[in-house]
Amino acid sequence: MTVPRKLPPGFTWRRELDQDTLYYDNVPVARVEPLVQGTVVRSLVRGPQLSPCETLVPNVERGIALATRWAAERQGGIHQACRHAHEAATNGGLPAEAPSIARWFQT
Repeated sequence: MTVPRKLPPGFTWRRELDQDTLYYDNVPVARVEPLVQGTVVRSLVRGPQLSPCETLVPNVERGIALATRWAAERQGGIHQACRHAHEAATNGGLPAEAPSIARWFQT
């Protein structure tokens, strides 16, 4: 997998079944997953400084590049959202994953 931009410190990609997930400090931040035609990139963290991202791209490589760029441009907001996710998990609650339009395209 070739990523054109270097990941910021603390971010890692993990391949999980047929999808690639970007993590920051063990919190899933963005996911690149296949659809029937194309690939969808969607953000998994929410915060006041983060606008949701759900974009269709032609292939996985472009999806990874888009998610990497999205994360690099929003490092501060992602750091804050992940810190809140860790606090919520420590207090017994798990952060809810945002609903996706991707399920509408599955057959």
